[in-house]
Amino acid sequence: MIRNNGIEIDRRARTISHRGVTTKFVEHGLRNDVTFPSLCHLILSAGASTAELFHLIYGDDPDGGPIEGHHVFHIRLCQWKIRHLRPLGLQVRRWRISGVSFYCVVPTYEMN
Repeated sequence: MIRNNGIEIDRRARTISHRGVTTKFVEHGLRNDVTFPSLCHLILSAGASTAELFHLIYGDDPDGGPIEGHHVFHIRLCQWKIRHLRPLGLQVRRWRISGVSFYCVVPTYEMN
């Protein structure tokens, strides 16, 4: 069990929990599952680019992953916001340094 910024990650059970809500990530046998390891990296890192996520996920792939694969993560981030992060009360933060976009996942805090 890893805890960071109020977010709990259980790698053995493949779950992410925040504010009493838990999401279980099912491993798909035939295709490379990128959701759980990518979200874990975005939660635990101080910021990651899409190229860094691509190398993290497809670095051991003998085929090298999909062509222009780092662009796929822009689409995945939008899908993950709706499907996985919003129900957990989490959001994706983005910032640019020298033309490179960096992303991280942080808790959403409601303003009173």
